[in-house]
Amino acid sequence: MDPNLEGVTIRRARSNEAEQIWHVTRAAYALYRGRVRPEFRALRTTAAAIRREIRTGRRVYGVAVHEDKVVATIRYRRWRYHLGLSRLAVLPEYQRFGLGRMMMQWAEERARKLRVREVRGEVRTVLPELLEYYKRMGYRPFARRSGRGYSGYLIAVRKRVR
Repeated sequence: MDPNLEGVTIRRARSNEAEQIWHVTRAAYALYRGRVRPEFRALRTTAAAIRREIRTGRRVYGVAVHEDKVVATIRYRRWRYHLGLSRLAVLPEYQRFGLGRMMMQWAEERARKLRVREVRGEVRTVLPELLEYYKRMGYRPFARRSGRGYSGYLIAVRKRVR
């Protein structure tokens, strides 16, 4: 499939889109099921949890909408000096057409509007291709993180936006 993405709109998600966000996230992260340890929490989340995050403002979700359908999503949380990004997800049939980059640019613009200095995220060390993806967008590794009995399983990345 080679979708014509001319009509894509990227905007802040509404709570009534939680089910679609859940679907996009599950479809995008399914590739990593059983391949990545510890398993992505994104695979264990529920539409209800996403809806709750949106309603409470605990996280902000961005969505790419194409032909009235959510086809990509990203979420962020504002900290004092940075925006913490997570769960970038693009439906498999919409991957490799630049939507992930568009979602990242949308989040970076949000960071500028919120007047934070940088955008941060995390990449699994077992997924070097994703680390390279973020590097091509200007993100640089700055720390390794451990947890849950897994030493150094995350690489923290950041990009200055101001």
